[in-house]
Amino acid sequence: MTGVIDYYSQRTTGCRCTMMMKLTLRLLVLSLLVGFAGTTNAAPFYCFKSTDLKKPLRLQFVFPEGDSKTGYVMYQRGTGRIEVNRTREQELKQVPGGRPSEFEVHWQEVSTDGKGGTYIMVLQGARIYRMRYVRGTDALEFNFKEDMESMDDTRCSWNN
Repeated sequence: MTGVIDYYSQRTTGCRCTMMMKLTLRLLVLSLLVGFAGTTNAAPFYCFKSTDLKKPLRLQFVFPEGDSKTGYVMYQRGTGRIEVNRTREQELKQVPGGRPSEFEVHWQEVSTDGKGGTYIMVLQGARIYRMRYVRGTDALEFNFKEDMESMDDTRCSWNN
């Protein structure tokens, strides 16, 4: 009888190891797939901080992957997304040496009353050198700079 029990326990233990290895392998593959899916679907974004206010405004500007005409803005203490449409793009200067040209791009807030503001960016390649916001209701201007300290892997983190 002990021979049967020893045989059974060895076989069961071997079975458990194989099952555990298969389960571990499945979990590893699943976590890799989830990780890759998260990184490939992450939309490009920029974090900004106002430069001309005592208590700075902070915002995240998001450019959905594969769509160069729309985006959205989220403010640090805002209530949600503000949809924006690219309304104008103008080449300011060509840069020698095969480097990207410098452009000015206008993004208009989508609003029901038509009084949404405009974000105006001066950029070269992936770098945004200047950004300002012109409020739609009174044309008041706010200047922003990139807020590199707030950049996280997938969003702006405003803990500071």
